[in-house]
Amino acid sequence: MKQAKVRVFKANGMQLPSLKTDSKQQKTEHEEIITPRYDLLLLRQFREISTVLGQCVDAYKRNIAGFGLSQQYIENDNSEESNEMKQEWTRLQTVLKHMSIDKPLKEVFEQAIEHREESGNTFMEVIRDGLGLPAELLNVLPETMRVTKYTEPVDVEYIIDGVTVKRRKKFRRFVQLDNGVPVVWFKQFGDPRIMDCRTGKFDDNTPAEYQATEIIHLKIGDDVYGVPRWVSHLIHMSGSRKADELNYLYFVQGRHTPAAIVISNGTLSEDSETALQEYANGIEGVENAHKFIVLEVENVDEYGNKEDEQKSKIEIKSLADLLQEDAMFLEYDKSSRDKVRSAFRLPGVYIGETNDYNRATIKTAKEVTEEQVFMPERETLEFLVNDVLLAPHAFKYTKVVLNTPDLTDIEDQVSMLGVLKDIGSVAPNDTRDLAGKVIGKPLEPFQDEKYDVPMGTNTNTPISLQKAQDGNLVSLMKDIRDVLEELQHAKD
Repeated sequence: MKQAKVRVFKANGMQLPSLKTDSKQQKTEHEEIITPRYDLLLLRQFREISTVLGQCVDAYKRNIAGFGLSQQYIENDNSEESNEMKQEWTRLQTVLKHMSIDKPLKEVFEQAIEHREESGNTFMEVIRDGLGLPAELLNVLPETMRVTKYTEPVDVEYIIDGVTVKRRKKFRRFVQLDNGVPVVWFKQFGDPRIMDCRTGKFDDNTPAEYQATEIIHLKIGDDVYGVPRWVSHLIHMSGSRKADELNYLYFVQGRHTPAAIVISNGTLSEDSETALQEYANGIEGVENAHKFIVLEVENVDEYGNKEDEQKSKIEIKSLADLLQEDAMFLEYDKSSRDKVRSAFRLPGVYIGETNDYNRATIKTAKEVTEEQVFMPERETLEFLVNDVLLAPHAFKYTKVVLNTPDLTDIEDQVSMLGVLKDIGSVAPNDTRDLAGKVIGKPLEPFQDEKYDVPMGTNTNTPISLQKAQDGNLVSLMKDIRDVLEELQHAKD
């Protein structure tokens, strides 16, 4: 009795994609330079193969810094604008205008956010003027920069609320590489020592033209180098890309169907076994999604002797009855996009997905995202500008703020003001700002004092106060509640 012989031809294993840095290739002769855990260039290039990462990064940079920067007075008890305040306002205005020459300052911060969200790191070069004050801000490509270990601590003077304080602080150095070779050295912003940009050594005798400029390093996380918030989603983002490639190449090459090869009354020849193993090894990757293979068998018995009385037969049986539709892995791709969005904590409306949104849900999504995501990021950048970058200027009365979007609903405000006006709770001058927004130009308040109080039947007493004095305050509040409920129902 012949015994069945079963062999499985298995494809070679494949290593999962990784963006880890090859420490052997990144080593330099400077032992103080720290190698990043992830290849910063590959991290930045990953948005080119992702269908959602680029949109998320753009949403961050447009909504955090895309509305521009402006200046305003710091809140104080003195309502009058003194000459000193006016001079400082003009000085800050000049500093901001010259902080970036080649492009608007808001684009500098937009690019900084883009670098940080792509690679987890942003490096901004600060150039000082002849007085030693920060005068220009430039972006540096993160993939070219490396960070060193801390140097010995030094004494540093800071100006806080007009008072000079001393602190002892450690600083890092930064170096720009070209093919692994250090070409330009920088010191950390705020380091008071003079450093040679050619050698990275602190030397008070360095000529002015070779004195190193400073770097502000923004990063995600608390490690030496930042790590992008999406790095844990690398596997399914790569899988989504491969799924798209497979769908595309199906129309060009077809696909390989998993199957079992059943041989009766024979055995594979050695050449066929080799060809089958090579075929199995070669089907990895979408570029080999469809191939043909020819198998040859020999009529032999269990002892290897040839037999001619029976014919050999080869059957190929499918192991996966796949029904090809318009595209495969659609749910996988959708799930991958949702996961990446969750890493950025962005609703779909910010990346162009609006099928499941209406006016009310879009408004709510914007308000929540503004409060939970974009506003905290702006506060961090405002601290960087006012308390770090501009700290040497010692501004006392003015500060820089990042502009925010106007999320107010004009229609709702107009409806509510109309109701409050009808019940005598709004003065004519209270509506001038809103009326100016509706018609598209600023409106000055009326000069007569009578327009500063609600207008009612009694010119001396507002209607709202009349109702309260007549004991009808409860009725007034009920009327307001009913109107608010009607507006909410209309909105839904």
